[in-house]
This record gives sequence, structure tokens and C-alpha cells, in this order.
Amino acid sequence: MAIRFNFNEDKYCKELMEYIISTYEGYYNAGGAQPIDIIMAKKHGLGFCMANTLKYAGRYGEKDGHNRKDLIKLLHYGILALYAHDKQIEGLHQDTDTE
Repeated sequence: MAIRFNFNEDKYCKELMEYIISTYEGYYNAGGAQPIDIIMAKKHGLGFCMANTLKYAGRYGEKDGHNRKDLIKLLHYGILALYAHDKQIEGLHQDTDTE
């Protein structure tokens, strides 16, 4: 049975995935590692990603008008925040559960 999305979620998820793929092919990945790789390794990823979600939410409608790309970036940083949460926060709980 096919799901009928009422709000075009399938379309937006596809667009988001295409944007995320483009970030791996872009300027910041030219040397093999992105700056966020270092930030995540230093365990500052969650705060960095949350700050960027606020940045892009706040700048939507202000810088370059109602720029859709700001919303896409907000979603991307939200996904990165989930990753950081799982590594930093859930990882802490897993470490304490095994002691």
C-alpha cells in the first residue's frame, strides 16, 4: 500500500538528501574532512549544531528574504544534532549502564 503524504514530506526528504549529498561534494570536503568532523571529534557537535539550527531559523526571512535554503540548512543541522546527541548523550548513558 502506497502512503499518501499530505504535506509532501517525501519530496522534502528527497530534496534534503540531495542537499546533504552536495555538502560532501563541496568546498568544505575538499581536504577529505569537514570542519564539523573536528567539532564532533572534540565533543562540541551538539552545541554547534543546535546553535546553527537557531542561526538558520533566525535568519530565515531576514537575510536574502524568505530563503528556502536556510530551511534546508536548518533541517540538515537538526539531523547532525541527532547524530551528536546519539554519540554524546546516548553514549554517556550506555557507558553508565554497563558499569
